[in-house]
Amino acid sequence: ARGAEIYDEHGRRVGGEETDLREPWKGRFALDFVVAQPVGEFADYVDAGFGGSLHVVVPVEPSGSLAFRAGLDYIVYGHESERSYYQGFPLEITTSNNILAANVGVQVTSPAGPIRPYLNGTVGLGYFFTTSSLSGRYSDETFDSRTNYQDVTYAWTGGAGMYIPLTTGNTPISLDLGARYHANGRARYLREGSIVDNGSSLSYTPIESETNLVVYQVGISVGGGRR
Repeated sequence: ARGAEIYDEHGRRVGGEETDLREPWKGRFALDFVVAQPVGEFADYVDAGFGGSLHVVVPVEPSGSLAFRAGLDYIVYGHESERSYYQGFPLEITTSNNILAANVGVQVTSPAGPIRPYLNGTVGLGYFFTTSSLSGRYSDETFDSRTNYQDVTYAWTGGAGMYIPLTTGNTPISLDLGARYHANGRARYLREGSIVDNGSSLSYTPIESETNLVVYQVGISVGGGRR
């Protein structure tokens, strides 16, 4: 209680004619597991990918409903290993096709209630790159690693989700469930089978197409910095 007024654990006034709907936390940090489903033309060339995502949300007005959002996504949409020998020594060549997306924008979140639905929109860059590493087949030591191919595109995203509380207190933890549409535009990239070993050299067969995705996420959001 503050004088004759009573507030709940989130700083919201209870009783009377007014209720304080301010978001009690100065920000949220979320770490998610993601499944990326190619859509449109991109789905003709690659299968679903998996990876991780993190984002930070910082309120820009008292209710916390409007916030700045910054995020980073890492997605692997192709992975293959090939065995080889060099002077009788067994080797393994591992190739990974990846997307790294960085984006900034805004998020609108319900300012009150135990479950907080949200909508967001961002702009940023999508970095498509394929890497290969050479290692011993029976050890974890990597002898060589290189980027075989890369391309960068401008991108935008639009998404929706909800924060479902798991714990309360000074550092509340919530379950983060959501989905986002990634419009990456056209890009040149490699997929599984795009690299051919010719013995003394490698040849690449890049693909150019639309590279749009729907990303589904589930993870943990942590609130910090009580107002």
